[in-house]
Amino acid sequence: MKSSYRNSGNSAIASGVIGFLAFGFLITVLIMHPDNFILMIRFHDGGVIFQFLLMIPFVFALHKLSQKCSPNMNKTTLVTGITMICLVILFLLLIFPKIVADTLYMCPQGIFGVWLIGVNRQLSGLFPSGLRWFGMIVGSGLVLVGIFPVGYSIFVDTILLRIPARIN
Repeated sequence: MKSSYRNSGNSAIASGVIGFLAFGFLITVLIMHPDNFILMIRFHDGGVIFQFLLMIPFVFALHKLSQKCSPNMNKTTLVTGITMICLVILFLLLIFPKIVADTLYMCPQGIFGVWLIGVNRQLSGLFPSGLRWFGMIVGSGLVLVGIFPVGYSIFVDTILLRIPARIN
């Protein structure tokens, strides 16, 4: 049983490393603005897909661990976390055939951030406070990212919400 938790923890660590690499790649592409800009952005999108796929075992293990210690994380919380992960992956996959806008995946990513903050607050006796605070900081970063498409659609233009995506 411990090895399953260890594997899930390693999956979460790998997810974080891939997330940092994907973000670093995105920033590098945006600063350098190469000729094959779109292709390189798609590499970022693929990295984020892989990053969120690696989070699925962690969410299940977190739920199982929570149920052993105390029933802090209910089934609705589990389903919400898995659903947001799946929506991030789905929206990223729909970018490739240009069905949705490039930034639409950020909305469920932001909701996953809210979920991450809530779960870390609920599991106060399960993990050390430093680890829980780190999870809440990561969740806050995801919330900030998730606000962008909403704010853009409200205050600038609803073009991000069009299906199929409008690509110039």
